[in-house]
Amino acid sequence: IPMNFSEDVLPRVYRSLLKLTRMRGAFTLGRFNHRLFPNGQYFHMASGNRFFVPGDPHFFGYLTGHELHIAQLIDELVRPGVVCFDVGANIGYFTSQMAARCGSGGLVVAFEPDNKNFEWLEKNSSLARESGCDIELVQAAVSDQPGKRRLIPGAHSTLHKTEVADEDAMNEEVIAAVTLVGEYKRLNLTKPIRLVKIDVEGHEAAVLQGMDHLVHDGQVQYAIVEIHPGASAVAVEDILSSWGKRVSSVHCWTGEAWQPMAPSNLSWRSDALVTFK
Repeated sequence: IPMNFSEDVLPRVYRSLLKLTRMRGAFTLGRFNHRLFPNGQYFHMASGNRFFVPGDPHFFGYLTGHELHIAQLIDELVRPGVVCFDVGANIGYFTSQMAARCGSGGLVVAFEPDNKNFEWLEKNSSLARESGCDIELVQAAVSDQPGKRRLIPGAHSTLHKTEVADEDAMNEEVIAAVTLVGEYKRLNLTKPIRLVKIDVEGHEAAVLQGMDHLVHDGQVQYAIVEIHPGASAVAVEDILSSWGKRVSSVHCWTGEAWQPMAPSNLSWRSDALVTFK
């Protein structure tokens, strides 16, 4: 397949430059790229998918290799034909990678509550379906109980948060909330979930509580959970501890490797890989 300059060559040039500078100048490079493509651009991911990046410098990292430690885990853990859940899918970066690995006969269920993010998620999921994988999109927050949540906008779309909605409040964006147990039943799934990726800006513990029955029934094999230091990390750790022997191991990303350690010992935002029995 002939290479396209903007979709194939330019991202490689960016990655090479940032490797030489040890990621210094990434923000400047992102602003430069935004001037070239103010309305967004397509590029080919390492997984082979064609992917759309919106015209916002905040998404520049997707072009140059966003959270490669998670991408590597997806490549190692996800197999053809399995089921994966992407909780906090944003615009579909990891959804697309999961779909490429699941392939024909596989299923990725992606959850994203924000309207604009969901539009881009739909666009990128349409591209990812070319791999033959089925992708189910759910425009909702994921929590410990179904119902309503309030969406709290962050400085960027990847930083939006959710909290319990105040039904008497005015002028707030109220969104639907679901649980992973409920969605597993709604979709009439019978296969175990090979991998659940959870990145919801501090709401991770509630998502884990909402998949309690799936864990006890042996229907989850791996989970990648974003960890926020402090009370959120302690809450996640308490839930993992409550699952007892159902949890085989917990490894946290130190910036260089996955190490066996308790999430509460992290002093910076990172990720935990949970392996279930």
